[in-house]
Parts: sequence; structure tokens; C-alpha cells
Amino acid sequence: MGTKAKAEPRLVRAALASIIRRLFIPIKPKLPMRCGDYSLWAFVWIHAMRTGNFAGQRTITDPITGRPFPNNIIPTNRISPQATYFLPFMPTQHQGVFNAPQSLDIYKADMKVDTEVTQADRVMVRYSIADNLESDPNQYPALGIQPLHSRAQNVALTWTRILTPKLLNEARFGYYRDYFLFGAVLPGTNYVQQAGITGFEQTQLSPSFPLITLSGFSGFNGSGSNSLPKSNRIRTWQYTDTVGYSNGKHDIRFGGQLYHQNHGFFNGQSQEGQFAFSTNYTGNSFGDYLLGLPTSVFRAYPLSLYGNYANQWAAFVQDDYRVTPRLTLNVGLRWAYNPFFNGVNAQTSAFDYATGKVIVPTDGSGNLLNPMAQPVTPLLIPLFSDRTLGTSQLGLPQSIRTTGPGQWLPRFGFAWQPGFTNRVVVRGAYGIFDQFFDTNLSLQWAKAPPLTITQTVNNTTPAPTFTWANPFQGQPLVAANPNPGHPCAGTNLVLNTCVTPNVYTAPTQLQHTYIQQWNFAVQTQLQNNLSLNVAYVGNKTTHQQLISVPDNVPNPGPGAIQARRPYPQWSQLYMGETNGYGSYDALQLTLERRFAGGFQMLGSYSYSRCMDVGSNQNGPITVAFLNQNYGPCDYNMKHNLAVSSVYELPFGRGRQFMSNANGIIDGILGGRGVAGILTARSGLPFTPVISGDTANTGVGNQHPVVVGDPSVSNPTPSAWFNVNAFAISARYTYGNPGRNILLSDGLQQLDVTLRKNFQIKEWSNLEFRAEAFNLLNHPTFSAPNSTIGSSSAGIVTTTLNSNRILQFALKLTF
Repeated sequence: MGTKAKAEPRLVRAALASIIRRLFIPIKPKLPMRCGDYSLWAFVWIHAMRTGNFAGQRTITDPITGRPFPNNIIPTNRISPQATYFLPFMPTQHQGVFNAPQSLDIYKADMKVDTEVTQADRVMVRYSIADNLESDPNQYPALGIQPLHSRAQNVALTWTRILTPKLLNEARFGYYRDYFLFGAVLPGTNYVQQAGITGFEQTQLSPSFPLITLSGFSGFNGSGSNSLPKSNRIRTWQYTDTVGYSNGKHDIRFGGQLYHQNHGFFNGQSQEGQFAFSTNYTGNSFGDYLLGLPTSVFRAYPLSLYGNYANQWAAFVQDDYRVTPRLTLNVGLRWAYNPFFNGVNAQTSAFDYATGKVIVPTDGSGNLLNPMAQPVTPLLIPLFSDRTLGTSQLGLPQSIRTTGPGQWLPRFGFAWQPGFTNRVVVRGAYGIFDQFFDTNLSLQWAKAPPLTITQTVNNTTPAPTFTWANPFQGQPLVAANPNPGHPCAGTNLVLNTCVTPNVYTAPTQLQHTYIQQWNFAVQTQLQNNLSLNVAYVGNKTTHQQLISVPDNVPNPGPGAIQARRPYPQWSQLYMGETNGYGSYDALQLTLERRFAGGFQMLGSYSYSRCMDVGSNQNGPITVAFLNQNYGPCDYNMKHNLAVSSVYELPFGRGRQFMSNANGIIDGILGGRGVAGILTARSGLPFTPVISGDTANTGVGNQHPVVVGDPSVSNPTPSAWFNVNAFAISARYTYGNPGRNILLSDGLQQLDVTLRKNFQIKEWSNLEFRAEAFNLLNHPTFSAPNSTIGSSSAGIVTTTLNSNRILQFALKLTF
């Protein structure tokens, strides 16, 4: 999936932190290692399981007989050749601890010129460039290192002109350009073919290592884990002009903005396949892997150039009105016109629920605007002509979705100082803010016939209908109906092609997202250097954007999934939606002591609640479950406390004590200081799920059934929650718990810095610093495995924060 720059690459801060850890401490041990277990902590399975020996593990079932394997051992002759082929790429217990450093080279340059052209004109020009070369090691050493190259450039121009003593004009221009190039995992070798897997002869245009996932275990992070190889190219232009007018009590600003975006992408799109294993057949996903019985298999052609572009307009006016010396009002109105994106090379789509057809951009003659949009498009056009509609037939624009008149966005705020005191200020504000349509949503809509095609086949349960060797049963990804004019086999559908692909698209009608925000605060000066701020902050999101929400999902029940779908001519629909909603409410307290007498302190605490139907654009397991998905946000933290302080010890020259000390005494006792940051916050929520498809609907992340109290009085890494409080839902049913009903560990961390200054000369100074991160070495555990039915359910395997890190530094200034 193509993504915007903000999601790629790894943050420089994280890379630098990794470098620091390698310099000062050994590679961070995971939790089992802390307990003396140096086995392969990330994978849970033991070495004997590689040979089919599950002795000592939960009983595994033979899917042929429906009874347990004798002695809990899978016979060697039952282990699939595909599993045997890929096993050498999986680390053994002896390879569980390894040091694979990440390399990161960063080159940056900045240039800025300010000049006063005339007394009334001032011009600023700035240019910045950042070039990154990165090598990322795979979690499986045998899968090597993936290269990453990115470059970002930015040009900014500002022209400020004084029109009159009360009138000022500011014109701005900005251009931003970046690209990211991501290499594949072990490119150049057709591993799928060598493993004896058929069905990918057409799609693998540039072979590499596939993605293999096993529920409850770490899988093979092949190219499909990040749609490698891929490239992102982002370009934006921004034009803004603002006029400022000041006259007595009024400070008025008005202006307009044009924002042009153009995004282009290339995406490997798992052309080498995605193979998912769960507990459907043996009760253990590694057992399913050894038998070669995947739960689902995905294939697709890679995507050549695709993307989106749009012009986005805005105009605004704002007045800061000083009604009295104690009361100021801020009143403004903004108009935003954010059209839905056009697809690069006319690659976008919509789904018409009335006809069950896909809508694509066409010219006046009804022909696809770009019949060569993708390598497979010429083949797909005639095969899917009976399942597509053109925008010209429906009188729709190329973007398919109409924008409307734009959004009117009022804002209001005030600041008031009561007349009875000079130590209290009351502030409040309300505003409606637009949110740009996320390009990640609209990028998905190129993945629809006749533009391109993807396919996922789901294995049946309890008896599988295909094996890893031949998941597609000889059926090509795209082929004409072998009996033209007659129903496809096993259906009553008369189609040009009997292929039923997945479709990534969206409804024909979408709404623009907007957020209402409000706050009310009282700030009080308690002492000369001490202030307290008490505030209530809230917001409400309307028409929240959700990405790839499954639709065309049948009701739970027996029988083949495809035949029971509402639109059996298609497989699963992955819909971009704007029907989400959410809210946030918080009480915020801030206590600040400004620096005086060698001491400064800032403390903040928030008591909050965040609720939505899907965080980070993740929606429910199906469109029909939208309201049932309402629950705590993925990033909801009920309590959040942060206290920072700086204290200069009162000894030595210029301090309260020993201010006239000689050089020796001052060198020993003077110039010392200590600083610290204390962080304490609630844990993040998570949701228990089950692997497999008990409802027989083709969707994952289904919920279990609650049969008891999931909480435990004293959570430990080996039992974070009561696993026995959940059960696998009955066959052909969904479970009943809500989203994010459990909490992970809360963060408690103290970071401290000790500092000593040595005054060498009047013009030079040497500073020594000793810094400790997580001084108390208090572990904060990550969320546990939440897959009910997994042997590692409820078990924590990693920590959220680092071990204690000590570092020392010397800095000479002159």
C-alpha cells in the first residue's frame, strides 16, 4: 500500500536511540531472557516443534481423522514440502539472540536569505534538503537487510510589503518534494516456485521472498509485510496571501490559500504472495504450517504508477477585538473547498450498491480514460465490462464523488481578566476545523477491476479444500468464462469471467470530515513565580475517515462463503468510509514554577477519555459492526502525569552559599545541577480476538465469547489477564465482547541528569553531564498476546520502554 511520507521511513530519533543503546549497553534482552530463558523469545515454538514434535504442548488434532495425533507428533511424511523448504529461513533456538545493527546515514543542508529590498518590501528565501540512506535488518537473519533511500527538499518564499501604516500584505509560496525507495526482501529469486507453490506464475513480475504469517507466532516478514519493492513520490505546492489591518481595538486578517497535491506511487502489492496460517485445522498455527494448510492466500499483480492529485482552496477572515483592557474577543470564519482526489492516470473507483457494479472514470464515449493504466488493465477491460459503469453514463466527474459547496468553519474565542483581581485570567474557545481527505484512503481505490485486480482465497473449515502447494486449484488470476453466455460453475451468474476478485473502493457518496473543538480554562497566579492552569478540553469528530472496512460479508452460517455473499460476483469489498465518529474530553491541570533561585518545575496532569469507532483509520471487522466497534480509542490514556524540574545546587560562585569560594572549592562544589523528568500514565487498551473464522464469513479479528471476569488481581507477564474468561465462539457465530476492553501496563519512568560546569577562563567553559534514562530500571510491559486459543495468550514477551541507559558527555564552549 502506498503511504504518505509521514509514515516512512523509520524515525531518525528511534535510529539514534538504537545507536546509543548499542554504544552503552548490550542488545536489549526480551522478557523471557530476563527470566533466564534464552530460547527464541519472539516465536514461542520450541526446536522440537520444527520436526513435528508437539510433546508438552497443547494437544494438536489431525484434520483428516478429527482425533489427536498419536503422542502429539505430526508424522514426518505428513510435513508439507513447502514447510520444509521455508524452515531453513526460520531462526533456530541457537539463533534467537543476534545483533544485526541498523545503518543510517543522514545528509542535511539548509540555506536561508533575508533581504530588505526597499523600506516597504522584505523578502525571505529558504531551501532545505535531507537525504537518508538506511539499511534495515530483518527479524529473521536469513532474510537479510532491506535498503531504503529517501530524499526531501523544500523551497519557501515570503514577500512582505507594507501598503500603508495600518495595512500589511504577506505573500507566501512553498514547494515540497520527496521520494522514498524501498528495496524488496531477497529480490531476484522465485522462492514460491522453488517451494513448489503454483498460482503465481502471472503475478510475480519481480520475484522476492513472500510474507508468511502464523497467528500467535512471529512470521516471515517477507516483501509483502510492507508491499516491497515500492516507491513514494510526493509533491505539494502552496500559495497563500494574507492582508493584515490594524486600527485601534481591531486587528483584522483576511486572505486565501491554494494547496495543490500530487502523489505518485509504485507498489509491489505482495506479488509473491501472502500465506496466512491460523489454528483452524490442528489447533496450533505452527501445526497448520507444517501440514501446509493455510487459512487464506493472497495474490495480485504489482501496481505501476498510480496516485492522486487535487487543488484545495481556502479563504478566511479573523478579527482580534480588544473590547476593553480586560476582555479580548477572537472571531473568525473560514471557508474550505477540498475536492475529492482525482486518480493519477484516471485510477480511482466507487461501488454502486444498487447495481453491484464498479464505477470508473470514462470519456464521453464510455471508454476508460486510460486503458493502459496498469499492465493488466487491457486484459481486464473486456472481462469486467459487464460489472462496471462509467462516470460519463452517470454524469459524474472524474473524481466520481461530488464535492459540494465547501465547508463553512466558524471560530470564536475570548480572554477575560476579572475586575476584582489581576491574578486570574479566564479563557475559552470554540471552533470547527476541516480535515483534508487522507490520500491513504483514495490510493486504495485504484485496486479495482478493470484497473487492476487482487484475489484472496479462504480455505474451508473444518475440512480444507486446498493445500499450500496449489491454493488456487489451477484457476488463473484472470480468465474468460469457459462457457460464454452460461452461468459460472456452481452459480447462477452469467459473467464474462468467473473470477470473483477483492475490490478496494468506496461508496459514491462521501462526506467531508470536520472536528469541533472547545476549551475553557482558568489560569491563576498563586505566587510571583508560581501559576496554576485548570482547563477542560473537548472535541468531537464527525464523518471520521476509515480505511478498507470489509463489506460484502455474508451472515454467519454454513456453506461456501462466496456463494452466500450479498454480491457473489465479487469477493470481499474493502470500503473507504466517512461514517465514523469519535470524541475526546479531558480535565487538564498544569502547575508551573518559573526559574528563580536556581529552581524550575513544570507539572502537568490530565484525566481524559477518548472514544471512537476506529482509531488510526482502522474500522470494524465489517461495515455492519460500526456501532458495535464504539469504544476507547487505541491511544486512550485515562491518567497522564509528567513532572520535569531543574535545580542548581546553591553552592559555589554566584550561588547562595560559598559565592566567594576560591577556584579549588568552586571546582569541587560549585557549578552543579540536577534535572529530572518523571512520567506516569495509564496503559493503552487492547482487544481480545480469535484466530481463524468461526463465523465462516471470511473476515479476521473476530471476537471471542466472554464467560467470566477477564481481570486478575495481580497481572504478571506470564498471566496478564484471565484467559479462561474467554472462549472461542460457537461455530457460525460472532463473539460478544466490545473493542479495547482490556488494558496493558502503565508507564512509570524517571530520567535524571547530573551536570557539572568547570569555568576554565572567562571565555571558555567545560560541562560534564551524566544522564540516566529509566533510572530505576522499572520495566513497562507491552500488551500481551491477545489471541484467545493461542498457547501464548495472555503472555507478555516484550517491554515498552528500554532498560536503564547510562551515558556521559563532555561539552566545551568557547
